[in-house]
Order: sequence, then structure tokens, then C-alpha cells
Amino acid sequence: VSVEPQGELILDGGNLYAKEITIKGKLSSGANENISEIGGGHSSSSTFSRILFSAGSSGNLNNVKIQGGGYFQSTSAYPFSSPRPYMIWIDGATVSISHAQLINSRRPGGMVVVRNGNVDIQDSEIGWYSGYNKLTSFLEYGVVMNNQSVGHIENIDFRKMDYVVELNQGSIL
Repeated sequence: VSVEPQGELILDGGNLYAKEITIKGKLSSGANENISEIGGGHSSSSTFSRILFSAGSSGNLNNVKIQGGGYFQSTSAYPFSSPRPYMIWIDGATVSISHAQLINSRRPGGMVVVRNGNVDIQDSEIGWYSGYNKLTSFLEYGVVMNNQSVGHIENIDFRKMDYVVELNQGSIL
């Protein structure tokens, strides 16, 4: 799935199951009270890779459940250099997430990585819920801020994470 620079994809109570989602325009959800789901479907062996918000794009994700992402064939398939996979990649974009569940990504890995972008996450759940058994060699990451990224994180229920927030030249307000 690809949303071009002038385009907008609006999810209101529907499901979006895809391997890769690339946003160059705008992705929105949650204008009504119904929960939208983004991922690879109900299978635990899904090949859902990621949502990538490209430079200049934006997202307003409310009442959304994003799960099962982080599947990559190799590190060369990552949208930008990273030591691990993530479900949501924000690269020079602005994304707001509220009343959301970001859960059960592929392990080891993380939920959100931001490079030169802005993210606002409020009133949400981030972590692993179903079938979680801690493996000592795996490190689980919540939100990672790189380069000149700015984030606002408020009222988040982080579950079963080794690193809730990691700052690498980024800042949290």
C-alpha cells in the first residue's frame, strides 16, 4: 500500500492488512468510535513488515490497533539504517498517535523509531501482550528517537519492554 504525496488514506473502523505501508501523503484513522486495525491479519505468522512515514508526510492515528509488524527478510530491507526492526518508521514526518494499541511486533525488535521527525503519542498501550515469553537474548524496544527528532509521550502503558524510550540525539517533551 502506498499513499502518494497529495493523497490521504482514511481508516474509520476498517482493517488494513498489508505487507508494507508507505505514507508519502497522509494516513488518518479514528474519526468515529470504531477501532481500525492495521497489520498482517489475524495470523501470528503474518508477513506484515512496517508502516513508513516518509519525509514531509503526516499521520493522525486515533482508535487504532497496530500489531504483528517487524517482519523483514534482512536488514537491507529496513527503510533506513537501524540495528533492529520496528513496526512504525517515522523519517522526517509528523505523526500523532492516541488511544492506540501498538502491540506484539516481531521479536527481537521495537514498536516505533523516529529519525528527524516528530511524534506525539498519548493515552495508548505499547508492548507485548499475547504469548509473550521473555528470551534473554532478545531486547524489546518501545520508542526510539534518533537525530533531531522531537517527541511528546504521555499516559502510555508500556508492557514487557527492556527499553521504554531511547534517545539518540532526540528529545522528549
